[in-house]
Amino acid sequence: MKKLTREFYIPEGAKKIKAAKTDAVAYINDNFTGKTPYTAMVFGGKRSKYDKYYGFKTKEARANYVIKYFR
Repeated sequence: MKKLTREFYIPEGAKKIKAAKTDAVAYINDNFTGKTPYTAMVFGGKRSKYDKYYGFKTKEARANYVIKYFR
């Protein structure tokens, strides 16, 4: 069985955000069509599978989550 890479999980068109003091990375996307249009997928370290993938109703809620995850 072929191992899935990180790129497999990242939504098309997602924007990459790197943490300043850790190796954490978030990919945010504003194009999801559903009840939660703003998504964030976060990875820690060199893991290929995301740690969390959440949808948010506002950009502010998503930004707050990403900041907390990076801490």
